[in-house]
Amino acid sequence: MNFEALQRFALSLSHAAPSKQWGGVAFKVEGKVFLHVVLDATVIESVVLKCTPEEFENLTELDGVEQAPYFAKRLWVSV
Repeated sequence: MNFEALQRFALSLSHAAPSKQWGGVAFKVEGKVFLHVVLDATVIESVVLKCTPEEFENLTELDGVEQAPYFAKRLWVSV
């Protein structure tokens, strides 16, 4: 997936807005982050997503998915 497609999806959600933050783009609804994309120019380095504790357990068992650094423990994964 490229950044433009991911951004189109994120902005299709009601009240979503982008904000340049933490070396990438944070997508927020009412000031709360739900997605963060780390970029190197226009190449996606990682995608950070919020999830439930149950989803966290399942997702972090997958290769390439880990707890997102600097985000709330057990609620955010980095792909």
